[in-house]
Amino acid sequence: MLRGHINGSGRIFNIPNWARHLPPAARELGLNIACDIQDVVDPADPYCQDFIRYADYLFFSAANHPDPRPVMKYYLSINPEVVILATLGANGCAIAATSGIKHFPAVQLDLPVVDTNGAGDAFAAGFLFSRVLEGRELEDAVRRGQICARHKCAQQSSSADMITCELLNHYDH
Repeated sequence: MLRGHINGSGRIFNIPNWARHLPPAARELGLNIACDIQDVVDPADPYCQDFIRYADYLFFSAANHPDPRPVMKYYLSINPEVVILATLGANGCAIAATSGIKHFPAVQLDLPVVDTNGAGDAFAAGFLFSRVLEGRELEDAVRRGQICARHKCAQQSSSADMITCELLNHYDH
């Protein structure tokens, strides 16, 4: 299912089985493709392979992999052009590309942790907004994605109190 719309330049896909034919069509149109493969248990799970193969940006939760580097290296072997973003909860996140793997510690905001539901989606949205729409450098987009995730963790899980551009910019001073 189409999860969101990133102006005319890209799409982020969820991974229901019926959506696997959409990334090749998006690729033919020259669109950037972001896929969220959720919490990975088995990196070689055949269900996710099509999404990994076509993604420009690949997001996953490393909750089942305290060291996400082997998973990231495996995904790069399938798609060497992808930028992989693994969320590590309170330990921050890691990104991988052909240039290597880099760890980013969690951002610190003076906010309580109330509920972590939706943090990964908030991270992806903040990252993609900053990177694709605003054209920010990779490190800036990662930080802003982490700010969005951290803000989401301070909210009860719902669509209320979503972070605004103004609040994101305030936290990213």
